[in-house]
Amino acid sequence: MLFLVAYACSGAAGLVYEVTWTRLLTLHLGHTTAAGSAVVGAFLLGLALGAALAGRRARRWTRHQAVTAYAALEGTVGVLALLLPTALALLAPVVRWSYADGAPGTLFTLVRVGVAVVLVMTPALALGATFPLAIRWFSSDSPARTRRSAMLYAANTLGAAAGALAAGFLLIPALGVWRTTLAGVALGAISAVLALVVRGRAEACAEVGDEAAVPAAASRGRRSRAATAAAPLDVPSRHQLWLAAGVLGLSGAAALLHELAWTRVLALAVGPTTYAFAAALAAVIAGSAMGAWVGTGLVGRLRTPALALAMALALAAITAAVTYALAGRQVPLYVAAQLASGAAGETWIARGAWITAALVVPTALCLGVAFPLALAVAGATRDDASGRFGAVYAMNTAGAVVGALAAGFVTIPALGLQATLQIACACLVVAALVVAALGGLSPGGRLAATVAASAAILTVALAPPWDRALLASGAYLYAPFVPDGLDLEAMLKAGQVRYYADGAAATVSVKTLTGTTTLTVDGKTDASNRGDMLTQALVAHVPLLLHPQPRTVAVIGLGSGVTVGAALTHPVERVDVVELSPEVVAASAFFETENHRALADPRTRLVVGDGRSHLRLSRQRYDVIISEPSNPWIAGVAALFTQEYFAEARARLTPGGVFCQWANAYNIGDADL
Repeated sequence: MLFLVAYACSGAAGLVYEVTWTRLLTLHLGHTTAAGSAVVGAFLLGLALGAALAGRRARRWTRHQAVTAYAALEGTVGVLALLLPTALALLAPVVRWSYADGAPGTLFTLVRVGVAVVLVMTPALALGATFPLAIRWFSSDSPARTRRSAMLYAANTLGAAAGALAAGFLLIPALGVWRTTLAGVALGAISAVLALVVRGRAEACAEVGDEAAVPAAASRGRRSRAATAAAPLDVPSRHQLWLAAGVLGLSGAAALLHELAWTRVLALAVGPTTYAFAAALAAVIAGSAMGAWVGTGLVGRLRTPALALAMALALAAITAAVTYALAGRQVPLYVAAQLASGAAGETWIARGAWITAALVVPTALCLGVAFPLALAVAGATRDDASGRFGAVYAMNTAGAVVGALAAGFVTIPALGLQATLQIACACLVVAALVVAALGGLSPGGRLAATVAASAAILTVALAPPWDRALLASGAYLYAPFVPDGLDLEAMLKAGQVRYYADGAAATVSVKTLTGTTTLTVDGKTDASNRGDMLTQALVAHVPLLLHPQPRTVAVIGLGSGVTVGAALTHPVERVDVVELSPEVVAASAFFETENHRALADPRTRLVVGDGRSHLRLSRQRYDVIISEPSNPWIAGVAALFTQEYFAEARARLTPGGVFCQWANAYNIGDADL
């Protein structure tokens, strides 16, 4: 039991590291999909490679050597975590050189990937290697090897859920990124110390001949029901191993496609806040942890784990299909009704978290159940439990890498959120059918799995088309302002949607109503050709009139392009405009009358990237910098309202330069303002 606690601490530390490393590196490399995907991809790929490499070597070590190596790896990860900020600072000149003042081509992308690999993959390799080493210590000498290995996975995932919740909701807001990293280091140290304590106890017991006290030893003369049930799989085939690994690779890809697409759908439904994103991540991991414990309980009781695996995957497909069918209309309508009835503030944050859990946890729970069952299908021998289970874990994580990169770079930008969730369902259906066909099931078992998979296909096929006008309406923000007695849905959808695009970072739309054209990002209005015109123009005119002779200007945030157009009415020589979302650039074309075709002006240079990164990495200096982000309560935007950002902006000003920052006085507390 003590070792399970140690491995739970390791899971918590791992998620604290992932959250803080992603936050730290995206601050330095840019709040772009490419930067975020590079960090997460490097982390997951490191886990997969570490598990695969350690799984091949762990079987050659004694149990005591394995647990000693486990403790050493936990300590190594902690040391690397402490050194990461220093290493990032040392690599800053290389990153700045590759940025090429905002015109880097593919070079900047390659350097960012390289930095993520160097700084994140190395400690992630060590974290991934702990799984097969933990199995070698905790499971290899036990008759119930599969069940004990599943217990390890469940404990680790439960710890990861706690780490994700703590990092997102408590530690970073209260302590900051660096001190949160120290908390992760402390958790890793606790895991290492507990592992060494367990080893010391085992050695002491071995010296006095107390075999019963050794964690992996079994009582002589009798075996548990779990051990007996596991016996038929004690001499497993390579076919079983690769079947389990293959379907978990598919389910891993489906899990990340499902998670990332639902995170974006929830941004449209409950709002793109930091709390919403943290709740989605925590719901996925908590659901996986609960499912892993359920699957662990089933492992010792099932004689045909392949049937249970096929059904778990089919149920995951069904739950994913049902929530997919609800995403396009029922979810935003429910949120709108809740807010219109008076839910707000902290009450709404809690209720939004429950809505997130209800939509995400069912599929995550089914996928969590599938992992221990796949371990049972893969089987184990006394000498090769760590190798087999390490390979299964590696394939599952590698599938997650593919899913994460595909969602960020291919399916969401090219096909949209709707198609991405359809692809996730399809992956789960295929995985269930593969087990049904190749898992050695009885005819009745194959029929049951096929029927369940077919039900998922039918649910997706019969789901009504998504209501884009409702999704883009910003119900989470504007529903409370709809007067009582009016049709809530009709009021939210009023107007003509002229543009709608699911981008990698946000969903952007343009709507026209009674002559007013508005640009919305994740449902929130960020620009218009009516009420916002004064602000959009003044934020350019005021600093340019205050400067005696402005020549070079930087505008952070394109929006409708009106601010850039206003800046170009002054006798300036160059205006660099930095915009994170390509979809916003496309949407600005609907405001060409108001912005005077600002992007076509030869003095304008468009940089599609992160504004804070541009000011940090560019060598260009400006007479005037105009910062016009969205509201700071939106996830990621707060980075443009910090002392560090203002210092970076000041460093890019010429002597006597002027910096102008837009800030909202609405929807914000006095202390925050």
